[in-house]
Amino acid sequence: MIEAAEKAMREGKTHYAPTTGIPELLDALAEKIRREYNLYDPNSEIFVTVGAVEAVFLALMATVNPGDEVLFPDLGFVCYEPAIRIAGGGSCSNTA
Repeated sequence: MIEAAEKAMREGKTHYAPTTGIPELLDALAEKIRREYNLYDPNSEIFVTVGAVEAVFLALMATVNPGDEVLFPDLGFVCYEPAIRIAGGGSCSNTA
């Protein structure tokens, strides 16, 4: 991993990457999805997040409509309910 970081720095890759992911990674993910699941549609969007919290938040922002009831698991992660509220969820219920 250290060698890869050094190589990237020597190649001038020292700036922020595109927020959706670098093209090579996106291409590799698209190929993996197509090869393993036969699901990839070139018109679909693939993007990379910095972690699960960002992925959950973006999924909520994309799917929750104002006033929607959103269920989340009991013992769910502490950020679920605030993320649901920010996304416009009208009520949150944690389920057992």
